[in-house]
Amino acid sequence: MAILTQYNDAFANSKPLSKNAMEIYVDALSDIPAEVVAGAMKKIALTARFFPTVAEIRDVAESLVRHGNGTTLPTPDEAWEEAFRLAKSYPVADEWPFSCQEIRDAVKQFGGKLAFYDIQAGGESVARAQFQRTYNSVISRSRENRINNAVLGADEIKKRLGEAYKKLIG
Repeated sequence: MAILTQYNDAFANSKPLSKNAMEIYVDALSDIPAEVVAGAMKKIALTARFFPTVAEIRDVAESLVRHGNGTTLPTPDEAWEEAFRLAKSYPVADEWPFSCQEIRDAVKQFGGKLAFYDIQAGGESVARAQFQRTYNSVISRSRENRINNAVLGADEIKKRLGEAYKKLIG
């Protein structure tokens, strides 16, 4: 990706990446459309002093895509407020209209919808902290899964790993 070379030269405070490092960057970002990487690099150039890591580029690229398509993830506080509001507004048997899958998953891991009805008076702050930890865990796992899918994106690699696993467990 030529965009990486251009920005590599633009970060005066960073040592230029070697050809080998640049190849690693290109490979690690190959599943992201070039125009998204370009947008991420532009945002990073406006906010950072040093050339970013692959992980930083991926995070900014994801943030831009989510922002662009209106799927920005709620903060842990926003997720708690949504789940708590839904518990007050809907019977447990009804389908709750979650704004995203991550909140739905966090509610399920928190103990399901019933867990919100079991919160005792005065225990809301403890429940809130527990839910936010659960939500952060769901977000981390979701991010980990996206990275794993990017790494294992090729069907041939998945097939080889499956065969290797079968050999291991014999």
